[in-house]
Amino acid sequence: MLMRGITHLALDYGSTLTVPDTPPDLDLGMRPLDPLVIPALKRAREGQLTLVLASNTRKGDDRHRALERAGILNWFGPTLESAKLRVGKPHPAFYQTLIAITGARPEQVLFIGDNLANDVIAPIQHGIPAALVRHPALPEKRRIPLPPALEGIVPTISHVSELIPLLGL
Repeated sequence: MLMRGITHLALDYGSTLTVPDTPPDLDLGMRPLDPLVIPALKRAREGQLTLVLASNTRKGDDRHRALERAGILNWFGPTLESAKLRVGKPHPAFYQTLIAITGARPEQVLFIGDNLANDVIAPIQHGIPAALVRHPALPEKRRIPLPPALEGIVPTISHVSELIPLLGL
């Protein structure tokens, strides 16, 4: 499945840009970025795609610190962190804000994440295409199957690096 017309990648953080169930970095207060996602994000930027962080966070969380530590904070355009917005996924205002700050049409933004409700179904309800990340380290209890109605529409990938061929990069 080749996805055309995408100009922005909206990326969830936990279990999308990180390895699921790895211990948090005590200095960051969260899991660090998976170093294996960096080449894929670099290729996306080289392909003229705008990277957007779209993450549910708790008060005091700052995903910028993790992106900065990985040396890629400046690769990201807008960032949406629910604690700072005071609204999170799957609230409609989160996705409306995403579209507003990107300046893109909904169909130009690809939402990428590991949570079926927040990162796939809710974005699709707002006209935003989605890709579901099913990292091999994701615990089985969190592997909710893709509904049959979304099969063939929503790509399921095991790692962010698999986006590159899907986007024709």
